[in-house]
Amino acid sequence: MTATRIAASEAIFLVLVASLPLMRPVLLQVRTFTIPPADFIFVLAALAALVDVVAGRRTPPRSPIVVWVAVYAAAVAMSTLLSIDRPLSTIKFAGDLYLFGLAGLALVHVRSLAALRRALLAWTAGAVITVAAGAVGLGMFLAGVRDPFDGNPFLSAHGSLPGGTYPRVMGLFLNPNMYCAYLVASLAIVLTAHRAGWMPRRAASVLGAAIVAAGAMSLSPGFGGMLIVVAFAVAGAWKDVQPRLVKAAIVACAVGAAAFFVAIVASPEAGTGLSLHGLRPSSRLLAWTGAINAFPAHPWFGKGVGVDVVAIRYINPSGESEVLTDAHNTWLSVLVQCGAVGFGALTALIVALVRGARGGGEDTAVSRVVSGLLVAFLAGFLYQSLSGSFENTRHVWMLVGLLAAATEIRGEGDTVV
Repeated sequence: MTATRIAASEAIFLVLVASLPLMRPVLLQVRTFTIPPADFIFVLAALAALVDVVAGRRTPPRSPIVVWVAVYAAAVAMSTLLSIDRPLSTIKFAGDLYLFGLAGLALVHVRSLAALRRALLAWTAGAVITVAAGAVGLGMFLAGVRDPFDGNPFLSAHGSLPGGTYPRVMGLFLNPNMYCAYLVASLAIVLTAHRAGWMPRRAASVLGAAIVAAGAMSLSPGFGGMLIVVAFAVAGAWKDVQPRLVKAAIVACAVGAAAFFVAIVASPEAGTGLSLHGLRPSSRLLAWTGAINAFPAHPWFGKGVGVDVVAIRYINPSGESEVLTDAHNTWLSVLVQCGAVGFGALTALIVALVRGARGGGEDTAVSRVVSGLLVAFLAGFLYQSLSGSFENTRHVWMLVGLLAAATEIRGEGDTVV
C-alpha cells in the first residue's frame, strides 16, 4: 500500500514535469498573470507530496539550496511588502511561491538515480510534445494558415524582427524566446540521458536534431544557447580523441553564441527589411537603458515584484507601436523589481547551485547527469537571462530543483531515501 501511494505521488510529479511546456491554452488570468494547465497539476502534486511527508513516507528536502531559495523568497517578500502596487505584487508573490515549490517538489521526489532517470525521461516527453507542437504550426503555415492571431496558435508575431511572410514558432509557449530557452535546456537533457545510458544513440540523435531545428524556427537570440550545448557535447565526446577538433568547435560555438547576443542590440527601421542600412537601437537595448535609469528610484527592495519595469514607446520593424514594460534581461528585471537585496539573493542562490554542481570526481552515471544538468542550466537559463526575463519561468525552477537533487544524489553515493 505504501509503495503504491509513493508511486502515485511520484507519477503526478512526473506528469507535472512533462507538462511544463504546456503554457496554453490559458485556463485562467488574474490581472496580467496567466494560469496554464500545468499550474493545476502542480496543486495535485504538492498535495500528494505534503501527504507523503506528513505520513512519513517522504522526508523534507535536505539540500543547502533550500536555504538559498528561502533567502531569495524573503527578499521577494520584502519587495512585495514595500511595492508601489502591493495588490499586484501580492498576486505575483503567490506565483513566485509556486515557482519555488517546483524546485521543492524535485528535491522531494528525486532522491535516487532511478528517480532522477524517471524525471529526465519525463522532461524528454515534454520536449517531444514541444517539438510536435512546433511541427504542427509549421505544417499549418505551409498549408496556408499563417496568422498567429487567427487560426495558427503555434506561431508568434514577428516582434522585433522585420515583417514578412515567414513563420516564427512558439509552440505551446507564450512567446518564442521562452520556447527556445526550453528547447536549449531540453537538448542538454536529451544528450545527458544518452550519456547516462538511459536513451539509445539513435533516439537521442533524432530527437536532438529535431530540437535544434525546432529551436531555429523560433528565430530567437536564445538559439545561441544551442551552440553552447553543442560545444560541451563535442568536448565530452572527443576531448581525448580529437583535441584540436574540440578546441576549434568550442571557439566556433563561443563566437556564434556571442554573435547571437551582439546582434540583438540593433534593429532595422520599419520598412528596411533585413538591410543593414537604417539600423537603430533595438527594443532590448532601449529596455535595458530604461531599467538602469529606473533602478535608483527604488534601490534596495525595488518597485515591487511583478510591477512593470519600464514604460517605453517603441515602433517595431513592422511599423506598429508598442509599449515596452519588460526589462528583457533577468538581472535588470530583478534589480528594478526587487532591488539590490533581491538581486544579491538571486545571485547567491545561483552561485551556490553552480558551485555545488561543479566537480564530481569519478566518471559515474550520476556525475554525468550532474554535468549535463549544469550545462542545461548554463545554456538554458544563464545565457538566456542576458536577453530575456526568465526569472519567473516554470521550467527554469524545475531545472534548479533537478540540478540540486542530482548534486545531492552524487554526494550521497546514490542513496535511496
